[in-house]
Amino acid sequence: MLKKLFVSAALTATAVAGIGLGAGTAFAGDFPDTAAGVYPSYQACMDAGYAGVPQGRWLSWRCDPLSGGQYLLWVGGTG
Repeated sequence: MLKKLFVSAALTATAVAGIGLGAGTAFAGDFPDTAAGVYPSYQACMDAGYAGVPQGRWLSWRCDPLSGGQYLLWVGGTG
């Protein structure tokens, strides 16, 4: 039983760390966050976030989970 608890905790920690690493560029805090869209999956949200940076649409972004497996893209800064 104790082994299951430790394995479950380790898996949860790994998943949280992975999400944190793939969440896009961290906000510097010197500009407000703006909601930029809702996406059907984490990967779709990440793809949109990454795509907007070289296009000059925003400087940084992050994806926050919503209900139903959807994700909200938050962006910040425009140059």
